[in-house]
Amino acid sequence: MEPPVTVNTSGNYGDNPDCAGVIPEISRYVWNSNGMSVVPCQDQFSLLYLPEPPMLRLLGYLSFREILATAKTCTYSNQIITDEYLLARSWFAKLATHQQHQFKEIARDISDRDLRHWLRQFTTDTAVVGKLCSQYLAAQTTDDGRKTGETQKRKYFPQVLFYTVSKLMADCRQFKPVLAKEIYDAPDATISLNTHGDHLLILRNHHRGTIFGYTANNPWHKQASFSFDDELSTGLPLSNFETHGHHVLACRGRTAKIFAYNADKSCTEQLAIFHEGRISSADLSYDGHHAVIICDDGSARIHSWNDTGHWTLAADITDFRRHLKARFSPDGSRVLTHSNSCTKIHRRNAEGGWTLEVTSDFYARSVTFSPDGSHVLMYSCYRGINAKIAKILSLNKDGGWLESAPLTHNEGSVIWVIASPDGRHVITINQKDRETDSITMKILSRDSNSDWTETTDNIQIILPNDTRLWPKFSPDGCHVMISKSDSNLEILSCDKRGNWMQSPIPFFGKSKRAVFSPNSNHAAIIGAGYSIARIYSYNAARG
Repeated sequence: MEPPVTVNTSGNYGDNPDCAGVIPEISRYVWNSNGMSVVPCQDQFSLLYLPEPPMLRLLGYLSFREILATAKTCTYSNQIITDEYLLARSWFAKLATHQQHQFKEIARDISDRDLRHWLRQFTTDTAVVGKLCSQYLAAQTTDDGRKTGETQKRKYFPQVLFYTVSKLMADCRQFKPVLAKEIYDAPDATISLNTHGDHLLILRNHHRGTIFGYTANNPWHKQASFSFDDELSTGLPLSNFETHGHHVLACRGRTAKIFAYNADKSCTEQLAIFHEGRISSADLSYDGHHAVIICDDGSARIHSWNDTGHWTLAADITDFRRHLKARFSPDGSRVLTHSNSCTKIHRRNAEGGWTLEVTSDFYARSVTFSPDGSHVLMYSCYRGINAKIAKILSLNKDGGWLESAPLTHNEGSVIWVIASPDGRHVITINQKDRETDSITMKILSRDSNSDWTETTDNIQIILPNDTRLWPKFSPDGCHVMISKSDSNLEILSCDKRGNWMQSPIPFFGKSKRAVFSPNSNHAAIIGAGYSIARIYSYNAARG
């Protein structure tokens, strides 16, 4: 958390009444080195001549720390920065795109009551809670206590809300997990949380769905249920929530159904789709307005929620390839379909349909979007060769897709590829051969020509059984945490020149969990048995 903003009210910037307080004297220097002196300027500070619009434009080019420093210079600058929430906006802009979308959705629908309950977990200062609720939330609400629309929120409410929460969390001395609810259910049930985290869906194998809701007055209580009456078949059902928690997608056998979760806590069936082939893959887009359903016969169709409040068939992207799977991009604007031998990307067009953007015949066993949706990571055993290689499909500035040269490991195979949240870097994890446990990694970065270049040498690492301790990027993509041994972690940090600097972190005892904070300024490491916990903070000057 940054230090409080102390505004300069004693420095002199000429005749500006806002910055009065010190009489300018040429002979009185305020800093001196090697015979050179700096004295207060007798004329008004040039920036103060600027009208507010160009002043805001200039401040928009500054980093968070630079805006913070500017806010301390005089009352005029501080007032502009405060009125336009520039600190909160600058902090928010550094988050990954998918995280910004998620925070905006949470802020849009949160009620006054739930907001107050949430904030009280981090502070006992009722003035802070009351100010945020009264200053940034509109008074109108629906019957269920939720906001009726984005237009009723004050401008930049998501930025201010989560910036405030980040500062409150930084002041918390200790977090203590508390068991909120135990739900006993069938062991073969599937569960799904909505984006807000205030609704939980449990879909049982015997065709029964239950929705639990979380409110300030009644944590995790049963709110609604629905039945999925269809043919008995083996395998678990597929389920997902819409972002707002209002839609549920469930698939079994040859049938897919979409249920609406209504304001009166009831569930109604909105759409039932019956296929000739067995459903093998299904996904609901992030905004909940599109569903893609694929059958084992290769048929693939996209259904969309239209302006009239109905689900309609938006596109038939049938491929007739075996083992076809589908997945929406994080923002829901694209859908990826792939089989072992072919990968295709369709994009939603202005008419509401879906247009084929790119086809790749790379023989990929695994294909995934990067967190920001700007890359598609593909890797697999190549045809006739035991070695594993990878490729990257990257979205360029013109909206087209570029396929990288194969990412290979000279002494073995590429066994995994990880993209940073901002899409600027990727990690390749490499194995020398199957007979040895020698694992290395290297980082590739995308240059101005959209080419991927190696920015580190091969770094020896281990891959623990717990995938949470595998190499991971910080939310801002500027740091990477790796395990070099059971008792030693290392953090690599990227400087302004694109060089990765290594910082060893000795940890006496086996690590159990290691995570970055949302603002990427801290790393928390928990030891086995949870007996030791350490927090490391990043300082740009010292690492």
